[in-house]
Amino acid sequence: MNERNDAQWTETLLETTLREDWPSIQSLIEERYNAKPAQGILSEMAHAHFETGGKRLRALIPAAIFRILKTPLSKVARFPAAIEILHNATLV
Repeated sequence: MNERNDAQWTETLLETTLREDWPSIQSLIEERYNAKPAQGILSEMAHAHFETGGKRLRALIPAAIFRILKTPLSKVARFPAAIEILHNATLV
């Protein structure tokens, strides 16, 4: 593969992962935040931060790797969700 093909392959992989896997990962993140709602300013900040959207690359990269390895997302979705939660916690 040349550099252009590599870039196209990577872009396609990330787009597919975003389209097909992100909804499940996002659902796990929301489930976690709604399961036992915390109170106070830190909780409000965390919820506000998650609502801003963003690229979510830290969650998409491991999800894309699992896709390459043909690992069903149902078995590993908590890992990319945890990565995204931890990353966002460092920002709040």
